[in-house]
Amino acid sequence: MSVKFSTKNNIAILQISNPPVNALSQAVRQGLVESILKINQDKKIKAAILHGSDKIFCAGADIKEFGKPPQEPSLPDVIAIVEKCRVPVFAAINGAALGGGLELALGCRYRIASKDAKLGLPEVKLGLLPGAGGTQRLPRLIGQVKAGELISFGKPVNAETALQLGIIDKVVSENLLENAIEFIKQVLESKQNRAALCDINKLPSHNPDEFENLIKKTKAKARSQLSPVIALQAVKAAELPF
Repeated sequence: MSVKFSTKNNIAILQISNPPVNALSQAVRQGLVESILKINQDKKIKAAILHGSDKIFCAGADIKEFGKPPQEPSLPDVIAIVEKCRVPVFAAINGAALGGGLELALGCRYRIASKDAKLGLPEVKLGLLPGAGGTQRLPRLIGQVKAGELISFGKPVNAETALQLGIIDKVVSENLLENAIEFIKQVLESKQNRAALCDINKLPSHNPDEFENLIKKTKAKARSQLSPVIALQAVKAAELPF
């Protein structure tokens, strides 16, 4: 089973279980869609937690699918379904959330992480771009310049840095799931259940000159490498409607 579904105190718990790195295979993607459908149909469920088995949240795409015809559901479609879930979905990030794994977490309304978590969009290091909405959701969450730096450099950040940047809402030292449940209770009781931390309809205010300077610096540093520069072009496109 690639996504394990359970409930506790009217909270759905979705565990990605695809060792060794919980890659987003077709079975995982399908399992996530089916889990969200269950949640949408069960009116008793008030919130959901998405986490990974063992010591990793999700390391991104399944390399076994590279070079093969794409299989439905696509990751962008899965993330959109998670984002539109009837109840708030909380990502509980244990270990690494990289590439598509972080993009999946960005589709959740809240993110809580263990202190040893690593988050990043390292696709540029392979000459690729984040392909499941990361270039659009991350700028809308933390701003164009910060997102541009993270995406064009491709270097993951630790949990504390991610907290300072605004990517995650809380860092815990232990008992991630238990703390996530308590965090959910606090959010629901305080009526802070926002539509989304990442507002896909709004880009935070920014200094255009600062972003243009980032593009110039990246071009100079990248030399003949195309992906960092084109990644920033994608981030700039976050100024357009989603």
